[in-house]
Amino acid sequence: MHIKRLEINTIILYNLHMKLRALKVSGIDNRSVKYIALFLIIIMIFACVACKDNNTVIDIDSTPSPTPLPVIEVSQPKNYGMLAVGETFTAGLLFSGEVVTTGRVVDAELNTANWYDCIQIAANDSTLAAVTKEGRLLLTGKQLDFFTPALEWSGLVEVALGANHIIALTEQGHVLAYGDNTDGQCDVSEAYGIVNIAAHGNTSLLLKDDNSVINLGKHREIPEAPENIKDIAVNDSVVALLLESGTVLVNNSEYAIDEKAVSIKAYGDTLAAVTEDNTLVCYPQKYEVKSAKVSDIAIGNGNLAVLYKSGKVKVYGNDEDRQCETQNWHLRPAKNFKGYYTGFAIGTPISEAEYILSEALGKDIIIKKDGAEISEGTVFTGAEVYDGEKLLGKIVLYGDINGDGKITNSDMLLLSKHISGAEKLTEDILLCAADTLHYVSGNGEMNEEHILAIADQATGKSHIKQYVFDPYEEKLAEAYARNPDVVGWIQINRTNIDYPMLYGDNYYYNYYTIDKKESELGSIYPIYDRFQKNNVVAGHNGRVKGLMFHMLHYIQDNKQDLHIYKNRIVGVTIYKQYMEWEIFALYETGRHEPPTTLKYNISRMRDWTDEQVQEWINTQLARSEIDLGIDVSPEDTFLTLYTCGDYHISDTTNQARLYIFLRRVG
Repeated sequence: MHIKRLEINTIILYNLHMKLRALKVSGIDNRSVKYIALFLIIIMIFACVACKDNNTVIDIDSTPSPTPLPVIEVSQPKNYGMLAVGETFTAGLLFSGEVVTTGRVVDAELNTANWYDCIQIAANDSTLAAVTKEGRLLLTGKQLDFFTPALEWSGLVEVALGANHIIALTEQGHVLAYGDNTDGQCDVSEAYGIVNIAAHGNTSLLLKDDNSVINLGKHREIPEAPENIKDIAVNDSVVALLLESGTVLVNNSEYAIDEKAVSIKAYGDTLAAVTEDNTLVCYPQKYEVKSAKVSDIAIGNGNLAVLYKSGKVKVYGNDEDRQCETQNWHLRPAKNFKGYYTGFAIGTPISEAEYILSEALGKDIIIKKDGAEISEGTVFTGAEVYDGEKLLGKIVLYGDINGDGKITNSDMLLLSKHISGAEKLTEDILLCAADTLHYVSGNGEMNEEHILAIADQATGKSHIKQYVFDPYEEKLAEAYARNPDVVGWIQINRTNIDYPMLYGDNYYYNYYTIDKKESELGSIYPIYDRFQKNNVVAGHNGRVKGLMFHMLHYIQDNKQDLHIYKNRIVGVTIYKQYMEWEIFALYETGRHEPPTTLKYNISRMRDWTDEQVQEWINTQLARSEIDLGIDVSPEDTFLTLYTCGDYHISDTTNQARLYIFLRRVG
């Protein structure tokens, strides 16, 4: 298509003429219109003069496109477990590719329930990001909406977060950026040949394949590297370069690290390194850290997280928001309570499984089948873990019932036959593999939901977790062996409440123990037989010995402590699923309270409208003995705990009760 500039100017003048006529019609006086017209004509004359050759042609079709950036191949990082820390949360990337979190993000959701096949994670104060094996970006936290355009990125191998910007490294060595560009931290359009990235505040740091470092954003002096750079890190005070030899170069002598290192991390005013002997050094030294056998570290605003070679995690620093509650985490494969090694991703090569188990166990691990060493293939249910000639245990992949290392229709058929009784699974290891929902830890009690989990995994609709996080798993297994009516466990920190929950018809466990012996104390029990909008758990107020739900009154007496987030959280396994709940209201009623209050408070909310649920919420908040400032909505799911009031008398008309209301947060 060819267009002459003179023709363009003529078209523009005609359009201006029509606009001026419109101005005249709209009521602007003629004199004003004339002045405007004269002014515009003068501008156009200058424009025409500037084009000395008015017949110059603009060839739109042949306008040069931007020169493509050079391409290199950047491989995805190996995932052997990884940590990320925000201001009020900690995240862990498991070897199996799933992501777990503890703590919270204020005024936002922190949800990684459906994150799997992840290879890397990163965080800033309020947001968590991950890259998947498919090269896609996952986000959760306060800046999710702000960073939403970045969710369209693909072909990623690494992500990093600054204060208000996000950058990602692609498999072609290019960098993508989105967010605040006040200091030029997102000016990555000309970046190529990049092999590593880091971000902090208003800074982006890029390592090129020619061993140079690009600083974008807030200016930093880059140390001169005499040899190949292995890793980079940046914070408010220092730029650090980790050389292939293990030497750490810094542009601030206050952060000098003398030890040889294998990895470095920086955040805020802190620089930390894992040394060649797997110990930890940290500047400034703010934490009393057990530094032996360290595998990975992450630094946040006030916290330091350490991943040990065993796969266990310890977080040091502020714990007001439960960001240090990682004592039950295993980011690397480990034995479950039944003695099987779990935590492997489907498709994990035998060689990688041997490496990660050797790291975690501190032994030279060999994986065998029927006693013979395997050199190729992937892990599978029944794979044998050996230390030399000693069998340490076997591997379980949840959902891989036939032991081929995959989850397919064949596994679904085996489970269907087991449930129908046509062909029962008898081996304990196969029962464990069939427990796809981790409800009962492989005791043989399966249902159609377990089959559906395999079907959904086989079709890519959902994912069977290979990592089981239930801090009460062993307690539940023991309790279930005593009585199959066990449906959960409740433990409340700072109290002696640590009991199994049992369900029986007609409030059976109000009067009977776990061993079905009649007792005034009874048991802790849910009043409904399945999960509801409002899940209600009751227990006697054992005042004399301080047992059962008596110490709910301790929470009431010390309610000011509930202003600290971690004191409001209760971990409960209910209907065989572990969940975390946050207290948002509590109050005690007197003996003359109308009986309708109990019925209303413990309603399962079946068929309630949002307006009715909101009215229920408003009632509990209005009556609460403490205002915790928690935003509760009809979209929440609830847990209601109740027991007798401390002045309750055994009288059918006495309505003295203590109610504690919680909403699900994890």
